Amino acid sequence: MVETTEPIDPRVDIAFKRIFGSEGHAEVPKSFLNAIFKVAGLPAVRELTIQNPFRYAEFRGEKDIELDILYVDEAGRQVQLEMQVARHAGLEQRMLHNWGQLYLRQIDKGGSYHEHRPVVCLWVLERPLWPDDDEWLHLMRIRCERSERLFHQDLCIITVELATWRRLILARCGDSIVHEGPEQAWLYFLAEGHALSPERLRAALAEPIFTEAVELMADFNAAKRRRHYYDMRRNYSILMASYRETGYETGLQEGQQRGMLDGFDKGRAKGFEQGIEQGIEQGAQRAKKEAVRKLLGEGVAPETVAKVFDISLDELLCMNDELSADE
Repeated sequence: MVETTEPIDPRVDIAFKRIFGSEGHAEVPKSFLNAIFKVAGLPAVRELTIQNPFRYAEFRGEKDIELDILYVDEAGRQVQLEMQVARHAGLEQRMLHNWGQLYLRQIDKGGSYHEHRPVVCLWVLERPLWPDDDEWLHLMRIRCERSERLFHQDLCIITVELATWRRLILARCGDSIVHEGPEQAWLYFLAEGHALSPERLRAALAEPIFTEAVELMADFNAAKRRRHYYDMRRNYSILMASYRETGYETGLQEGQQRGMLDGFDKGRAKGFEQGIEQGIEQGAQRAKKEAVRKLLGEGVAPETVAKVFDISLDELLCMNDELSADE
């Protein structure tokens, strides 16, 4: 097979939203949602409206972009779809926060509570919520711990965990898993699409709905500007994931604790506040340097790293030299 285009990673936010959030292509997210809903035991979607469709103009900047995708089905049920590559502290609270925001916005002041409609938040996670768990799909609701009675059906959070699926399903069955049901084909698309060119992905997933999804994804190879948007978002995603993984949040917590201890020792409110601020700054700065070194070592362009951290190229190279000197 002659490959003429480079692979596109469907997990990168701009590609994910292009695939599942493009106007005129609602059958693609409908197919994916129904595949997952069937496994989760939820009612299928018959009609689907995309409330915040994909726009290239959104991605002209690199930050503060509305990355989740919101849908409403024929029954008024709201569905939020989001892709999360990095595992970070507070992710579970973020899931609850997002669900609560959507639910709260459904009725205006003075409205009746019974006007609320169910909200389903579906998160596709690269990394599992619980590393020692052997389930690639989790369905979270509110239930009574004693009777197992469902408190209310309006709250529903689903996680689809790609790393666990690879370990449990793909490693055992191989590429033939794509023939074992639509949910398996979609998981293969998301989990393995980054390693396959659009040509190979079309060959592996021959159903028309996947041809449509691959065409949406391959659109980033159709023009230099679009490819630039994709490359910038991919680099930014890698950088942010590495930034967290190299200890930013751990450093922040350690800094806060150190700052609090310093503040108590000083015995003054002012010293307490300054100690916290100094501890946070030191912890974050240390982790920032580690993230810079790791990303440069992985081949991310220095110009890209400097741009995201909002520092000059000279500052970036100096930071990397300081770390090398400490070794």
